[in-house]
Amino acid sequence: MTVIITQYSIIPNTNHTIRNIYSYFNNFDAAVFLFVTGCGYEYFVKHSVKTWYEGYINDLSAVKDNIKLRVRIVRSWMQDVYGKQGIKNMELVLMDEQSTKMQATVRMALVNGFKHKLEEGSAVTLSRYSLGEIQPKYRMVNKPLRLSFLSNTIIEPCPDFTGSVYGFDFIAFKTITDLQQEEDGQFGT
Repeated sequence: MTVIITQYSIIPNTNHTIRNIYSYFNNFDAAVFLFVTGCGYEYFVKHSVKTWYEGYINDLSAVKDNIKLRVRIVRSWMQDVYGKQGIKNMELVLMDEQSTKMQATVRMALVNGFKHKLEEGSAVTLSRYSLGEIQPKYRMVNKPLRLSFLSNTIIEPCPDFTGSVYGFDFIAFKTITDLQQEEDGQFGT
């Protein structure tokens, strides 16, 4: 059984070898392991130390989410969750200084805590978020990853953001009229 308390994980010492415990926590950059006894139980307590690097949306992957992103909120809106009446998430299109865009979601339970920091047109720095893949039919941009805000996501103003203000991608009209059928991500970048 694992209990997560903020950034600490506690594992009861039930025939766990050091190798098992190490493999359990191998997805962290660094860790501090403590051995604690109390109430007749023995525990391994592990405090994760995650290193954050400044980077861009193109540096992200499903397994590399320790990038501190500097982004502009190009668009934001409230979206009904399909099949769940009365539930609305906040959806965003984020753009970094290289003009790369990605989708982001703030779940309904977190919207009130974050919406005042996520105004359309503002530039922010994001850290402590999660990433997941998006199916092509649900994508508004080419990037196949979606950033999801967590309760501990850090949002800071970024007054020195140097990227575009509007995030437009212009393409030739002929490119649009020559399309025979809809293709995945044909209008997004």
